[in-house]
Amino acid sequence: MTPVVSLDRRAAAGADSLSAGFVLERNVGHAALAAQIENGMAAFSDIEARYVPVTFHQPGGLVERLPLPSYLRASYRARLQVRRGLGRWKPDVIFWNTQKPAVLCPDVLRGSPSVICLDVTPLQYDEIGETYGHAPDRLVPVAKAKHATNRWIFRHARRLVPWTEWAAHSLANSYGVPTSNIEVIPPGTDLARFRPIATRPSETGSPVRLLFVGGDFVRKGGDVLLEWFRTSPAAKSCVLHLVTRDEVPSMPGVVKHSLAYEDERLTELYRTADIFVMPTRAECFGIVLTEAMACAAPVVTCPVGGVPEVVRDHETGLMVKPGDVQSLDQALTKLVRDADLRRRLGLRGRAVAEERFDTKKNVARIVEVLRSVAAEDRQRSGRRRASRAA
Repeated sequence: MTPVVSLDRRAAAGADSLSAGFVLERNVGHAALAAQIENGMAAFSDIEARYVPVTFHQPGGLVERLPLPSYLRASYRARLQVRRGLGRWKPDVIFWNTQKPAVLCPDVLRGSPSVICLDVTPLQYDEIGETYGHAPDRLVPVAKAKHATNRWIFRHARRLVPWTEWAAHSLANSYGVPTSNIEVIPPGTDLARFRPIATRPSETGSPVRLLFVGGDFVRKGGDVLLEWFRTSPAAKSCVLHLVTRDEVPSMPGVVKHSLAYEDERLTELYRTADIFVMPTRAECFGIVLTEAMACAAPVVTCPVGGVPEVVRDHETGLMVKPGDVQSLDQALTKLVRDADLRRRLGLRGRAVAEERFDTKKNVARIVEVLRSVAAEDRQRSGRRRASRAA
């Protein structure tokens, strides 16, 4: 059953209340944002919220057996999930946490004003997609049709809420979206869950603890990190914790974990880490980076995609060249041997997390956008009614 906030709460809130549908893709980092939205909406008693999960796939489903390209099957399944979740309900506004479920939903976009969130535009994904296992369309007509569809979706949405300025520039420059319709709102982090501890184990004589969290081990540079750990003298005073779904070679001093996001053991790994390391080859944002910063761990990563807007070089962490073990060694050796530097960068990271990546604040900003779009739509409807009456 699709969760719906009680209508009694909305009725009690008065005429200024809001009905909002949330179409939420549940894949990879988008699942984290979906959870943030659902948890954060509990603070808004005047909003009637209905959540529509989108998975793009139903095991054993008829759509999955159709003789169509995989992207069309996925889009069609998303359409069925959206239509089933919304039914005949027409909310004041619809929030999409990515544009992908909207590809075959032009009627839904026309029916209610929409706000679309995204971490990367399709053209940007084509540029960086090789490391994700994605290849741009080779057939020119197909590529043009997809671009025209995405351009229509972006321009038809009342607001675009990209996670970064990097994605915002692509919306404006590659899709012709007016900058007045774009507002950058990054995903947040639960600052109560991800928080510093008073004393880290290394401060009482234990080895320096390095932490890597990434399901896609090679894309996120896990292989480069292992090569550093195997060859660098500085690694001899460290223990490396890897949280990943992928298989990794066994190595002395390396501890591999397979943990769900909700597992409190993951939280403990973040809080006890001296350094968070993700020398990623390609990244749109990196929610794990904000979680590490919230725990006051200095971050070592690479200036790719939207990452430079998350981690500030020599302020909250250190940037290294993607795929470069020597560059990684310089940064990690410096941090491993300088506890004061680790502490200084980590504390600044926590301050930036509180300032820019607080889930409560950022969900509230999204709600402000939803209210604004709904109010504008009511004004448009009022003007149309007045015009017809005249």
